[in-house]
Order: sequence, then structure tokens, then C-alpha cells
Amino acid sequence: MLEVKNICKNYKKKSVLKDISFTIENGSICGLMGENGAGKSTLMKIIAGLLKCDSGEILYDGKSIFKNINSFQKNIGYMPDFFGVYDNLKVTEYLLFFAGLYGIYGDEADERCLYLLDRLNLSEVKEQYVDFLSRGMKQRLCLARCLMHKPKILILDEPCSGMDSLNRTIVKQFLMEEAEAETMIFISSHVISDISDICSELLVLEDNHIKLSGNMEDIMVAINEKNPIYMTILEGKEEAIRILKEDPDVLSISIDGNELRCNIRGNRIKEALILEELVTNGVVISSYDRHKGNLEKVFSELK
Repeated sequence: MLEVKNICKNYKKKSVLKDISFTIENGSICGLMGENGAGKSTLMKIIAGLLKCDSGEILYDGKSIFKNINSFQKNIGYMPDFFGVYDNLKVTEYLLFFAGLYGIYGDEADERCLYLLDRLNLSEVKEQYVDFLSRGMKQRLCLARCLMHKPKILILDEPCSGMDSLNRTIVKQFLMEEAEAETMIFISSHVISDISDICSELLVLEDNHIKLSGNMEDIMVAINEKNPIYMTILEGKEEAIRILKEDPDVLSISIDGNELRCNIRGNRIKEALILEELVTNGVVISSYDRHKGNLEKVFSELK
């Protein structure tokens, strides 16, 4: 487990990060969101041990990373938002070069290289020079580079930036498989869809502090509780309207033919109780569903 405690960082007396605290469990994918300039890259560099904070502490498995930085960094695969590649190397040469930096040589390095190229759908370009690769391929190659030494923690700063939909899908699937293998993943983005599809946890940075944090499922449930329920009534519309009007947790009702829409205060249990009461009283319903929320709504409400 990674524990970030009260991290603060200033640049020229201006606060960039203030009292940042959260935890990430092994095997989880934690998304870090925020607009450009919110401090996402700064926070990631501090966690990766590449930048000093002004105050605060970071613990990994209960030990301070600042007191054991060299040992800690052996467990990290870090992908910055802007990364360099060696254009005069072939794809396999590029990966084997970095394998050597991690002390991995010979058959072990070759096997690891081929395995990652296959996982990230780069096998067909393994003998091509890096400078001939598309941007999306270069980003996947950089991700493969970060995994050559089998890190326990992946810190990925905007890994899908500029990718097309196919490349995004490949990377997302890969990251979900890595999380299933107990790799801890911390990924930043300002594109909501890059985060919402794969993350189990979410952090939102705004005005140098965490504006929102929590389990992704819980956040989505909270969002959905604010959205209306749509139902189609085949028989018993007047009875349905009476029941809904008498329920103190039904905040509003709108009617469009046999379609009813109502805003309900409560969670899924409350939804189920209302449906049960409607059916018990002879109302025939062909559809009953709460309108699904999305993270775009979260950000519009935060601003």
C-alpha cells in the first residue's frame, strides 16, 4: 500500500500542492484528474522520487520512501507526460538498452522484451527504428520500457494523450490486466473517458488541493442518485402517480403519455422499494431505470 500524507509543494512562494493525502492499494488503478496546471505532474514526480516536496510524508508498505528512495524506485515504472526516445535504435534495441540499465541481460531480457511487445501489440514493428513509429506506438513502447523490470507500481502521467481510439483501447486493456496481477497503478489524465473506464479509485485536483476523492463505484452511485428514474407504465398510470406523489422521497414527477420521470431522494434500495410498491398495487411496468450519470457532470458541478 502507498500512503501519501499531507504533501505540500511551493514554487516561488506559490502553493502548487497543499495537504495532499490519500492511499492506493496493491492491484488498484487510481485515477488522478484535474485541468492543465492543477499539479498532477508535480504530484507524480514527488511520488516517483524525482522531485522533493516541502513537507509531508509518503509511505510504501509502512516505510518512508524518502528515507529509502533508491530501494523504493526499484519498484517503480514511471512514464512522464513528455518522454524521449532514441530514434537511432530499433524497437527491440530500445527495450534491451533499458533492460540493461535495470540489470537484466541475456535470455531473460529477450523474453521480457518479446512478452511486452506482444502484450502491447507491437510485435510487428519490433525490427523497425523508433523514429518510424506513430505517436501511439511510441507511447506504447515507452509503457513497455517502464515494465521491463516488473515494477510493483506504475506511475503514468497522461499515457493516452494524443492517442487514437484503438491505441487507447489497447493501453486500457493492458493496464486492467496489470492491475489484476496486483500491480499498483497511478494514472493521470484531463480526459474523463481515459479514467472512468478503468479506475477503481479517483482523485480530483483543483486549486492545489484534492477536491474530490473516493471509490469510483461509490462516486458514480452518488452521481446517479441525483439523476431521474424513467418508467414506462402499461397499466395503472393514475395509481402510479398517486403512489409517487404520496412518497416524501419523490421530489418531482413529470408525465409524457405513458412515460413517467421522477427525481427520488435515495439510493438503489429506495429505488427497489418504490418499484415494489408500484407492482404490489397493480401497476404494470415495462421499463424502470435510473438515468446513468457520468464524470462530466462531476466536473461541471465542481466548477
